[in-house]
Amino acid sequence: STALFVCEVAISSLTIDRAKKMAYAKAGIPEYWIVRPEAFKTEVYLQPVDGNYTQQIDYAADQPIHSTALPGFIFDLGEALKG
Repeated sequence: STALFVCEVAISSLTIDRAKKMAYAKAGIPEYWIVRPEAFKTEVYLQPVDGNYTQQIDYAADQPIHSTALPGFIFDLGEALKG
């Protein structure tokens, strides 16, 4: 079995995290997120096919994200960044 969802928080690791997405796609993980708090955005990768994700959606911090792999899970980066 494999994970349904992987989330990385990229503060100083963006290049590494983007490189990991190919391994996650190859493993068939249906949903991969890279949360970029310093850029106030989240990159969401969906629909892995042949070692690549076929869909990328970028969300701004003020846009709640509804996971497709984990029904009912909603992430709001703007709320998470409020301190």
